[in-house]
Amino acid sequence: MNKADKRGTPYTMFKIAESGFKVKGNKIEVSVGVKPASSGKFSYSHISIYTDSVSSKAELTQKVNDGTLEKNAAEGKTDTEKNLQFYTFSVPLSCAGKQVYFVPKSASKGTWSIASELAIAIPALSDFKAPGNITVTVQPKDVTAAPGAQVQLSINGSSVRTVRHGLMQTEQPMHRITALR
Repeated sequence: MNKADKRGTPYTMFKIAESGFKVKGNKIEVSVGVKPASSGKFSYSHISIYTDSVSSKAELTQKVNDGTLEKNAAEGKTDTEKNLQFYTFSVPLSCAGKQVYFVPKSASKGTWSIASELAIAIPALSDFKAPGNITVTVQPKDVTAAPGAQVQLSINGSSVRTVRHGLMQTEQPMHRITALR
């Protein structure tokens, strides 16, 4: 293997501490929580997501120049309690079981880091649990009202699809970021 070819190796500048995936309609919502750099600061302000790999650095440069990266950027939101920076984005349901690609934007320089194309694996649909029991909470439970009186009821229902290893919090990252070139 060529020393410059880093495909399949972990990308140490983007360390995922938490990840989560939710099916929402015809999309998969992805959330990744990234640890700060050794300096204690977060290295990136945004990541730009795209579904098709590019074949060269020139193609990534073109995505910078034509605004594609900026248009598809997810801004990092810092959770000070967890000391993580979260990036949340959606991909088409057709990306299940595949990789999506991204480029981080340097927080200090404001430029896209296009030296390496990075990828994250999206779980296959079979890795998602089917919705469990639907919990319905009805309030108030007992109502006594005169005939013709109006009664207000509130109903809250929920059912969640989660990745088999947990939603948003796992002991270890479920997926690692790898360099593709």
